[in-house]
Amino acid sequence: MGLIDEVVGLLVPHECLGCGRQPNLICYDCLKLLPAAQPLHLPGTTLAVYSRTTYDGLAKDLVWRLKFGAAQTAAKAIASELLNLLPAGDWLLVPVPTTTGRRRQRGYDQAELISRQLARLGHMISVNVLARQGNQHQVGANREQRLAQLTDVFRVTRPKLISGQRVLLIDDVVTTGATLKAAALALKAAGAAEIAALTFARA
Repeated sequence: MGLIDEVVGLLVPHECLGCGRQPNLICYDCLKLLPAAQPLHLPGTTLAVYSRTTYDGLAKDLVWRLKFGAAQTAAKAIASELLNLLPAGDWLLVPVPTTTGRRRQRGYDQAELISRQLARLGHMISVNVLARQGNQHQVGANREQRLAQLTDVFRVTRPKLISGQRVLLIDDVVTTGATLKAAALALKAAGAAEIAALTFARA
């Protein structure tokens, strides 16, 4: 969470997106009311994706505030919900980077914030080893368009950190799964022993 977000939160306290009664962006009680999402395997891959909830209603509002409303406090709330979804074993957390343009526009990367908060809560390690080689925006693109845009779009910047590791990709939302698939392919090529993905919501 950034200093600016903390100051704004003190001067103009958040109201819970769900009940509107608690002085938090989203309160514990409302978080627990989010419907659960079942794990899935992306078609044509061995990649298991674990998601906390579906991408609608309150969950969609929370992600929107994080991505477009500068509410970095949402990352901590999301990470707290992902903590109970961590698959068994030792994993290295790797956030899926957003495009350079989006990061510059927001001043931060939402997946990186979530990954850092999750690492802190779960006493794990989060490393930024994925870099985008393009700047495509995928909002509104269908699965075929996303797959075409994501061909060779990721590269691993520090392969030695990945080689032989069990890697857990972290992102806010999974839609078609094309982004996660492309990231997993890059990590596999860099020598990752096993790869899974964890997202807050699933479209």
